Amino acid sequence: MRFVIKYGSFLFIGLLIMENSLFTITSKNESTNFETELNSSIANILLETKKYDELERLSKKALNKDKNSLSANYYLFIVNSIKKNENNTKKYLDDFEKLFKSKATVLGTPETGLMILLDKPETDVVSGKTVYLDSGNTEQFNYIPIYYSLASRYLETKDCRNALYWLNAAKYPTNNDEYYLGFQAFCNYQMKRYEVSRNYYKLFLEISENKAVAMYSIAASYAKEKNVEQTIKWLKDAFKKDKSLYNELITDKDNDFSDVRNTDEFKKYLYELEVENNSIK
Repeated sequence: MRFVIKYGSFLFIGLLIMENSLFTITSKNESTNFETELNSSIANILLETKKYDELERLSKKALNKDKNSLSANYYLFIVNSIKKNENNTKKYLDDFEKLFKSKATVLGTPETGLMILLDKPETDVVSGKTVYLDSGNTEQFNYIPIYYSLASRYLETKDCRNALYWLNAAKYPTNNDEYYLGFQAFCNYQMKRYEVSRNYYKLFLEISENKAVAMYSIAASYAKEKNVEQTIKWLKDAFKKDKSLYNELITDKDNDFSDVRNTDEFKKYLYELEVENNSIK
């Protein structure tokens, strides 16, 4: 099955920092020296002016003072990603993952829905119940690019359980973000949660220009459920957007359509497609 968004190596994700000012560091948990020497404004200026060596120097200095600094690991990942230093990028990605998981609270499962929270649960003074902070200003949502990098790395080996962990860490405020929806749709498809996958693909269709592959993927999900009528419907919609997907259907390397390929209705449709394709040639 073709993934909706061609992410490639996880190294690409660090470049998002150059385009989106949302991804800044304003953590209340970092050391005073780090905040004084490298607050979010300074970090963004260093990135925008491509002063990567200075950003790397200050981040290493912060990490030396606080080995548990998520911010320092994050910026070192970003800088080395931009510099295309794969060994260091992997190191800081690994370090960030271990550190984050040591601090985060996990609720639910990939099957029932995950909630990943960096902020620790607190007790409501009125009700006495445990409550969880859900604010875009919390530290967790400063690191969204690296969550996608980790999700992408796990998707390369189709380890969707771990990919979903990182997708859900990035869940807010990017619920309607193209990357988030595409990742979720693909992961749920791989986990055979076809209806859930379709729901994400349909949300993806509302905001993305890459509609043909999403439609093709929805068709594949129906094929897995042996729903020939809906499979053909969505394939027709996909081919209206991109006729080149015809070759992917014919080869079907991932056997997405094997459950319907031998039905009379689907054979007829494939024949019609072949005639149409030959006439175009």
